[in-house]
Amino acid sequence: MGDIGINVSPLFPHVSPGKENKNDMSVVSSALVWDHRGRTKKGCEGPLEYRITIDRKSWYVNTGVKVCRNEWKFGAIVNRADADVLNERLRILADKIEVDINRCISEGVAI
Repeated sequence: MGDIGINVSPLFPHVSPGKENKNDMSVVSSALVWDHRGRTKKGCEGPLEYRITIDRKSWYVNTGVKVCRNEWKFGAIVNRADADVLNERLRILADKIEVDINRCISEGVAI
């Protein structure tokens, strides 16, 4: 599997820590979600995306992985021959995004 390089800073150039929160820190959360738009028909494969929420504003990063709804359980891909490979790919992507977000927060630069 090739290296998954991602830099989230260009995705959120206008968001900087401490602009809106009285505690001088933005609230940042993230999660892997299946088909956040709800456009996938029953029985078809839908996209897995990484949702990043900063001060109640969300952005979605496409992971390039599509699975059926019944193959996505409790934040992991199941019931597929390639589930281990895809779960590892998603873990690597999530780790890289979280490292980049944490770096931006610790340096006090825009996310």
